[in-house]
Amino acid sequence: MAVLIANIGTSDLAVKLKDFDYFLPIGFDRDEPNTTDAGLTSDEKILWERNTRDEFIADELCKELEVEYKTRDNGKKIYSFRRLTEKLLSAYRQDPDNWHGRIRPGRIWGVLNTAIHRFSVKKVNIFVTDQPSQHDQDTCFLFEILKTWAEVELGEEIILLRRMIPQDVSPVKADQLLNVYYQFFVEQIDPDETVLVSIKGGTQQMQTALRLQSITADIPKLLFIDPVLSKQNVLHGQPSTCDLTSYWQYQRTQKYRVVKQLLERYDFAGACKVLKDWQSILSFQIEQGILSRSQLSSSRKIVTSVINGLQVADSLMNLDVDAAKKSIQEMNLDPTSDLDADIKQAVEEYSTLLNLYTHCKIFAHNQQVSHFLSRMSSCCEEILDETIKKLGGNRYLKSAPVGSRVEIQEIKGLLPDDQLSLLDSLDYDRNGKYAKIVYRASKVHFLAILLAIRKNTGKGEVQEDNSLSLLLSQIKNLEFWIHRRNEMIHDSRGFSSRRISELNEQAEKEGSCRFQDILQVLSQILDSSLLKLRNIHKQRFITGSDLYLYSDLRKWVEEKLLLDMRTH
Repeated sequence: MAVLIANIGTSDLAVKLKDFDYFLPIGFDRDEPNTTDAGLTSDEKILWERNTRDEFIADELCKELEVEYKTRDNGKKIYSFRRLTEKLLSAYRQDPDNWHGRIRPGRIWGVLNTAIHRFSVKKVNIFVTDQPSQHDQDTCFLFEILKTWAEVELGEEIILLRRMIPQDVSPVKADQLLNVYYQFFVEQIDPDETVLVSIKGGTQQMQTALRLQSITADIPKLLFIDPVLSKQNVLHGQPSTCDLTSYWQYQRTQKYRVVKQLLERYDFAGACKVLKDWQSILSFQIEQGILSRSQLSSSRKIVTSVINGLQVADSLMNLDVDAAKKSIQEMNLDPTSDLDADIKQAVEEYSTLLNLYTHCKIFAHNQQVSHFLSRMSSCCEEILDETIKKLGGNRYLKSAPVGSRVEIQEIKGLLPDDQLSLLDSLDYDRNGKYAKIVYRASKVHFLAILLAIRKNTGKGEVQEDNSLSLLLSQIKNLEFWIHRRNEMIHDSRGFSSRRISELNEQAEKEGSCRFQDILQVLSQILDSSLLKLRNIHKQRFITGSDLYLYSDLRKWVEEKLLLDMRTH
């Protein structure tokens, strides 16, 4: 389905005078640029002159319809377009046989032809004016003339709908008109339809308002029908030829601006959706012949690679590194580019710990408290897992239906006698053969056992126990907020940034840090020698302002889109 939206104005009516061979435009009062007299006879050139037209219309048509006109001091004859069309409508209805063949819709006829024959439009929305002051250029009677004419020439299946500019809205007040057109698009237009727009009519403010609201309505299949003025066609009562315009470069600018705004909040999924929608818009415009496939070939390749880059980032935001590694193959990375090489290496050498910490920074930046606490809790779990791994504890862990487990006898044989009591803190299974290492508390107890084993077997390092004590005390500093996260999970109760001050008081009473200090505590933990993070990562992503993976991906996307803007 397709729908047409159009302004009409005084240039949309031509009438053949009695004993004339030509149709004269009644209210065509503008000298448009880039028009030519080529092909016009000397008589046609004379008729087109505005003063000549007005004189013929006043002397012939106005007299025939009994419409008053005035003659200025300079001899120019002027008449009311509103009054003339009112009288013409009345005469047309009384004697259609006499008047129908003498009326032509002017340039709007070409718009209607294009919409009907090329897009099978059945419904036409036409904006008209009927001001309380009964302004000379009102188009309310013109609409009725066009509607009556169209029922004969175009068939009754073509429906012309009058969309009246409210009488309390001035046709020259741009802000008021913007609201009128906005309400129309919201209430009357299905954004999934093909929407055709013609702005050639009405006041300049009406034209601007309709154009702006059409573009900003976010309609994927939007085209503008622009009638091309042909003086010869008008005089001979022929419809205008029309061009189709999409303003695709303006639309692209707007889409890319939205992408940039989404990336400021690291909303990679949202940015990806915007660009996929943009690709659909380009496909539609190629199908309609507005743009050529070859014209946009390289541009579409850039956008496709950007979408893949955004999918990499979105997969990493969802902790799906396998999907990220798959999408990165479609990014068309340049091996000679340092940025491209850094992205490829970062994904290949992916760190879950750094990614979780970075998520905390992102959610804190976006003030998404619930998401922040969820990732903070996961980050603490990963810190414990990574510490166990770095201390060689994975060799003792066996897979289990949930989490991991350790074999008690194996561990017991590695502990000195004075440390066997550490085993009492573990969570044994039913037969007492294994202990479950699943939750945070069990991992903390296992780390204490692991340190004792390392000391007893001569594998411990200097200050290892002090480093672990500091790390665990820092995690304990987050205890209050970890419990709040658990409450959200189990009780379906969260909280927003407005409650932070209230919760900070509770946290300090329970010996935990304030909410705004959580990132600082996490950064101190990640600086621990036990985790053995690379110094370059600590400097850039922990103490520095860059975000692991995402700063580079965001920069890469923005550079690619800027390249597309500059080259296409």
